[in-house]
Amino acid sequence: MPVVRAAAAANPAIPDGELTLMVRQLERGDTNAPLARMRERVTKAYDSMMVRLERGHAAQGRAPLQKAKKERRKIDLLAPSPLKGLAHTLRQWSNEAKHQRDQWECPPTDKAVQRLVKKIIAELEVLGW
Repeated sequence: MPVVRAAAAANPAIPDGELTLMVRQLERGDTNAPLARMRERVTKAYDSMMVRLERGHAAQGRAPLQKAKKERRKIDLLAPSPLKGLAHTLRQWSNEAKHQRDQWECPPTDKAVQRLVKKIIAELEVLGW
């Protein structure tokens, strides 16, 4: 691991390629790589959706949400009705991906995640977000 520390210390803004290699070093020994990739994709999709919801909220001139709001409450405040249910499903999957890790009992299929994300993107585009 000294290589990772040396690279990070020498260059605080590590190029993406190097960071990817470092993360792969950390992933070695993960016996369930497909599940790890699913966790990563679901978590990234959720984080990206939340950024878009927050930007859309701000673009409408609304007051910023309090920092301590729970994710469930944030979605209730940020997402209009058609998007709210989709957003909560992605939130649930993201929570399971983060907290259940390798014990994730019933992860969604790639197709299910794709369908959900496609619907979320369509709703965000309708809103102009």
